[in-house]
Amino acid sequence: MESVEYDLSNRVLETPDQLWDVLTEFFNLPEWFGRNFDAWHDALQGGITEAIDGSSVVVIRVARNGLFRFTVGWAGMYIEATEAGGRGSVIVGPPTDKSMIG
Repeated sequence: MESVEYDLSNRVLETPDQLWDVLTEFFNLPEWFGRNFDAWHDALQGGITEAIDGSSVVVIRVARNGLFRFTVGWAGMYIEATEAGGRGSVIVGPPTDKSMIG
């Protein structure tokens, strides 16, 4: 299995609804998808969308702005999903964003 990466680093998302809108479209999540981190965790476990099921790791690349200006908290939620099993999911900054490193 390969990883799937979604680069949102050129977008400024101000609300969780905007985030779920773009993730729902990109990953072809069903209409009944819960649009929250519990539902995202379930999607990572498999059986909800082929776009995730066919990958071993999901990487969502963001810039440190808008909703992600406090990226540490959001990244922590994604790391929790990884630790719970199933596919890994990580939010990382763009390679040139030194503020995101260690």
